[in-house]
Amino acid sequence: LQSMVRRRQHEYDERSAPVSLRKKTVIVVDDWLRTGDTLMACLKNIQKQDPGKIIVAAPIVTQEAFQLIRPEVNEVLFLVMDDAVRAPSYKYFPNVSEEEVLQLIQDFKGRTEGTG
Repeated sequence: LQSMVRRRQHEYDERSAPVSLRKKTVIVVDDWLRTGDTLMACLKNIQKQDPGKIIVAAPIVTQEAFQLIRPEVNEVLFLVMDDAVRAPSYKYFPNVSEEEVLQLIQDFKGRTEGTG
């Protein structure tokens, strides 16, 4: 997973200069934290960039994921901690294309330029 995250980050960085996370509050949102493995790979990359604070937010977390992630971040926000909850339904949530991700990054950069 760590290599997949690095590959994706490299692909995005090639098309768009990376956003500096140094000393900033980073909020990572996930749809459901079942094991926490994918999020941990993401957090390792974020931690290397010396953020000021890391907050993880998800509607549903399992005890396993919470125990794995909590020591790595400043705060974990969730609505329900339940090991028996089934995976969320994605029928109303279409996939986000790579181009849409890049556009969102560009839009974000446009709003934050010069904010330090």
